[in-house]
Amino acid sequence: MSETCFEIHDGAGTRVVPLSAETTTIGRADNAGVVLAAPWIAPTHARLETVAGAPQVVAVDGEVLVGGAPVKEAYLLSKLAVLGALVLVQSALLVGVLAVRVSLPRHGIVLPAALELYITIAIAGFAGIALGLALSAAASTPTRR
Repeated sequence: MSETCFEIHDGAGTRVVPLSAETTTIGRADNAGVVLAAPWIAPTHARLETVAGAPQVVAVDGEVLVGGAPVKEAYLLSKLAVLGALVLVQSALLVGVLAVRVSLPRHGIVLPAALELYITIAIAGFAGIALGLALSAAASTPTRR
């Protein structure tokens, strides 16, 4: 199994940091897992975490960029990309199974019936993603109250 590494740019240079523990803190404090000396870095600036086997960057105090985007935006865009792709695949599978088991009409209102059904199911899936992300943002966690 390969080790997860993060590339950190702090103004003084770039370094690669392996994520060896469940949580690694980054900051200016002496007790941080990764100590950065730049004056604009907060004592506890960010955390590198492994959540359900996936690496994650959490901004604690200050702006943290991942791929040039602030962490909150990068997190949201990654969720939308992954969940959106899953919705599109699941919608196609559902319409495919339905088309095999049930005789669909040849024509829909505007498009072929199977395509209209796919679009409707995908839109419902995206609405579910939006609702899930909204509930997730509203819920309090031990790190955010």
